[in-house]
Parts: sequence; structure tokens; C-alpha cells
Amino acid sequence: FMFDPFELLGLKKTYALDLHVLEQRYFALQKESHPDRIKVTLSSRPESAIQKSALINQAYTYLKDPLKRARLLLELGGVELLSHDASFLEM
Repeated sequence: FMFDPFELLGLKKTYALDLHVLEQRYFALQKESHPDRIKVTLSSRPESAIQKSALINQAYTYLKDPLKRARLLLELGGVELLSHDASFLEM
């Protein structure tokens, strides 16, 4: 995984997330980093604000989904998943 959504959103790495807290962190970070709210200076470019906003969206999407969150925790813990094919669940 390229980044750690837990770290990005400032949350403890645990499966049992409080979804209300997750949502609060998401909206607070989006409010801070939204490209429309950032004053463009020589040291800050709008592209970096857009990238940060996109990463925050991706982190939120991963952590709010229980299956993605479980898989992420396994990967962050160094567990290699054997199958990426979920078709066995349709049996």
C-alpha cells in the first residue's frame, strides 16, 4: 500500500473504528486541505492541495468499508493475502 490511511487521518490502527470519529476526521481534514480554501503562494501549489484532498478521500473510502479496512490492516501487518479472487464466496 502506498500510504497509511490510519496515519493520514490521525486514527489508531484498529478494525473497530468509531465511524462517527472517522467521519469527523475526514470532514475536518477536507475542510483544512480543500484546494478552494488554500491560498496559493510560492511555497504551495494547487496541485499539491488537490493530491492531498484525493488522498484524504481515498483514506476515508478504505477505512469506512469493513472489508477494505480488514485487508488493509492485514497488509500493514505484513500478512500476504493468498487470493484476490472473491468468486469463492459465491458458492
